[in-house]
Amino acid sequence: MLSSALGVIGTGAPGSNTSSRPVASSASSALPAAAAPHAVPTSPHPGTLEVYEVAPGGGFTLTVDPAIAYDTVNSEVDQNIYQQLIGLNGSSTSTFVPELSTCVPGAGCQSMYGSSLITYNDSTGTPIPATYTFPIDSAANFFDPATSASWGVYPSDVMFSFARAMAWSYAYGLYPGWIQAQSLLPHTGNASWYTNPTYGAGVFDYASIHTNTSPEWIMSSMLVNDSAFCPSAAMTSAHGCITFVVGRDGFGGYGVASAGAVAYPFFLQTLTSDGASFVVPQGWFTAQGATVPGFPGTSAPNGDGPGLLPGNTTTTSSTAFQTYLATGATPSAWYSYATLAVSPGPPYFGGQGPNPNVQWKEVGSGPYALAAPVNTEIGYVLEANPAYRQPTGCVGQPNCQPPAGSYEPNVHVYWEASDATGQAQLEAGQADLAGIQLPAHVSTFDTLASAGLMNYWAVPSISIFFQNLALLFNVSAVNTLSGSAGVTN
Repeated sequence: MLSSALGVIGTGAPGSNTSSRPVASSASSALPAAAAPHAVPTSPHPGTLEVYEVAPGGGFTLTVDPAIAYDTVNSEVDQNIYQQLIGLNGSSTSTFVPELSTCVPGAGCQSMYGSSLITYNDSTGTPIPATYTFPIDSAANFFDPATSASWGVYPSDVMFSFARAMAWSYAYGLYPGWIQAQSLLPHTGNASWYTNPTYGAGVFDYASIHTNTSPEWIMSSMLVNDSAFCPSAAMTSAHGCITFVVGRDGFGGYGVASAGAVAYPFFLQTLTSDGASFVVPQGWFTAQGATVPGFPGTSAPNGDGPGLLPGNTTTTSSTAFQTYLATGATPSAWYSYATLAVSPGPPYFGGQGPNPNVQWKEVGSGPYALAAPVNTEIGYVLEANPAYRQPTGCVGQPNCQPPAGSYEPNVHVYWEASDATGQAQLEAGQADLAGIQLPAHVSTFDTLASAGLMNYWAVPSISIFFQNLALLFNVSAVNTLSGSAGVTN
């Protein structure tokens, strides 16, 4: 589990790692000496992790919808319920492990399919990636805790998830979709779409200075089950493929290179960023009213089943999809949908956001499922997802998501106004994890650790939470410390 404060483990903890991916916690560099080894404790509540976090009312949590959720507290919920195409390989920022994809494009896919599943543009003299293809693991399943139904994950779900997030990415800094959009969408486009009153004057103005979030660019940035990119083995043994067209400032539609092609070297890293890269079920979201224009949803009861692409097809190569792209993916058709991101006001300060029916409910494919909708006054309860399967592309490898049944089946997370309750539960031997606010309660931390009532851990992190760089930068002090005058205003 992620912690919103320093991660600590009570001695009643069974010792299981409940996160769906490697977790980073920030900690003081001056940690107390560990206590002498104690006898292995017995949990007072076997099979359940009791977690206390300092997050009054869920912190800044306004929703757990991954296309909107953009803070560490709600990201913690999503990490254990949803999956991405790939995940970070431990603390490495340059290597990855499969999640929903059967392999990571590059050497991993080469050994599995005889192709790296990366294509390159050579027009600039220096080969740069043009497309990345991801076969979808047929073992992956969505699970609806309200109905106990489960069904497979398909490329149409991936396309739906990314289209949904990128449509709102023009609200830079408010929603997470901009992280993926920067590599998939151009930064220039049809300026009339941003200014024409027919489509709502000013609505898309903010997008025009960042990425072109017009629907035709969003929908043409992804290819599904395209035989030019998806190996035949993935069409038979996997659930097909999704292909991403990257570096589109220099590309025409569908990866046609032009003289201005530019490299975007960090595309795989963007797929591991929490939020917009989490894959949600198209059918279930559509049944909840959380629709994306053109996507038909599913005919399965309660939305518990796979859906097709716009045009009611399984491939973007079909005439039906191409017709939709030419006539249906227009600014006017997507206008009402796109403006949901700024209604009732950025970032939806009115409370519910674009899709209230998925504000506190989730259906995912990860190790856990929500036992009930999130309650911001209390917290949330996770239960093991009975339909979850370990990703087949990394079975037996370090940092792969855990095998089903190898982790605690129940997790209770309490969002507290202060760390007092968590401290009391640690001292009583009831809490498995709790947050302690530092530096205010260093003495409490030292006392609990020295008495053997608490263990602690510190791990490398690719970011340092809540320790932001000072914006009031003292140039003179830096030059004095460095022994030079190389830094100027």
